[in-house]
Amino acid sequence: MRLLVKLAGKLDGLRRFSDQVGHFWNCLADYYIRSGLFDRARDIYEEAITTVMTVRDFTQVFDAYSQCEEKKIQVLIENIENEEDTLDFDLRIAWLDYLMERRALLLNSVLLRQNPNNVHEWHQRIINTYTEAVQKVDPKLACGKLHTLWVSFAKFYESHKQIDDASLIFEKATQVPYTEVDDLASVWCEWAEMDIRRNKYENALKLMQRATAMPAHKGSYHDQSIPVQERLYKSLKVWLLYADLEEALGTFKSIKAVYDRIIDLRIATPQVIINYGVFLEENNYFEEAFKFLKRYGGTKLERARDLFEQCLEHCPQKFAKPIYLLYAKLEEEHGLTRHAMAVYNRATKAVLPEEQFEMFNIYLKKAAEIYGVTHTA
Repeated sequence: MRLLVKLAGKLDGLRRFSDQVGHFWNCLADYYIRSGLFDRARDIYEEAITTVMTVRDFTQVFDAYSQCEEKKIQVLIENIENEEDTLDFDLRIAWLDYLMERRALLLNSVLLRQNPNNVHEWHQRIINTYTEAVQKVDPKLACGKLHTLWVSFAKFYESHKQIDDASLIFEKATQVPYTEVDDLASVWCEWAEMDIRRNKYENALKLMQRATAMPAHKGSYHDQSIPVQERLYKSLKVWLLYADLEEALGTFKSIKAVYDRIIDLRIATPQVIINYGVFLEENNYFEEAFKFLKRYGGTKLERARDLFEQCLEHCPQKFAKPIYLLYAKLEEEHGLTRHAMAVYNRATKAVLPEEQFEMFNIYLKKAAEIYGVTHTA
């Protein structure tokens, strides 16, 4: 007890012995260790590493702290006898790992206590925080969009002109086992957009080529048992950015190849089809632009049917009505009556609920015109 009082008195006089702060903290912790009060010793070490003002003192205390934890673990290894000892051992190991992970951030805190205006150290603290965050968050348990952490981390480097570091962070971010394909797609798009902001368009194009590459093992877009990296090739988000870059930089052949691939993958939306049609029409490819009805009439009916079916396969309800009407009109004018009526019948179920009444009326009117009024009863 006398030693404790003596040490406490010395700690009160630390202002007079500022070059011995680390030594005094270690002596106090050592007193509790010798007394068998290991938890109290840990409290002393924790207080010390969060209050000392110099790197020298921090190093002295941190080294003593970690060595104390290691020695305790060694003793436990040699004396494990029951389940309780095993649990204590596991907790000690976890605490030592936690302590070592915190070292960089704790040292950074020391430097900021010395000079709160040290901008470089504040930057370093932000980097340490991001590093800890992306290491600690479990992708399977993440609340919110995990990819935003990685993107913000990369943008921090970008904002300080450290593009190589930003690219490295993005590269690591593409390997994370996200739960949703959209998270991975967002990472690739953000990476490409960083290059676009720097006018590195060719780099951005190469990134999109990597993102849309066919994986060795293909899988369903919604199959959660397959890694998102193997499902990314079906993400419309990355394909749309790829198409935009090709239209800005590519040739007719390369642009057409991107749009054809989107259609082959069956992920095209009506807006994609319209964009593709406009592009093809501007380049005088009337058949593939869905404009050949005016140009060829019904002479290429089967080709027209194929194009309509591709367009309607995953067509959202809000875009369905005009496409079905155009399809039915094609069948009325150049195809078979029963085909036209089948298209009208499909349309009554495919359009928006508020459009179904109007669609039924059109269907009944056409049935009356073709088969007679009695057929509508």
